[in-house]
Amino acid sequence: MSAQPIQASPLSGNSHHAELSPEAETTLGMFAHLSGLMGIVGPLVVYLVLQERSQFARKQALEAINFHLTVILAVPVGIAFAFAGNLFGSYQPITVIVASAFIFPIVAATNAGAGQLYRYPVAICFIKN
Repeated sequence: MSAQPIQASPLSGNSHHAELSPEAETTLGMFAHLSGLMGIVGPLVVYLVLQERSQFARKQALEAINFHLTVILAVPVGIAFAFAGNLFGSYQPITVIVASAFIFPIVAATNAGAGQLYRYPVAICFIKN
């Protein structure tokens, strides 16, 4: 008994990955944004796994990663302002940050589901395309 040789996929030349359908790309773009609601790991996994298979999903995951890195950096600043604001009775900075961390990914997922590239309005671009 001899082992059968593995044949390369005829779909993509030198790559062993099959192309994704447009519906799959938009769904994965949505997932990249919505998984960010539970932390940065979801968008990071989408980026690392799909970076060569789907330009749309890669760009959307990268946007989500940059946004959530911005939120991670903004939270301590917001907490500092909240403590300073406690002297004046204001917790608005941390409230705005937390609300933004939930609202913007939902808006981004809605746009990604419609096939539109979404850019977060308040994200610092830590990682570029």
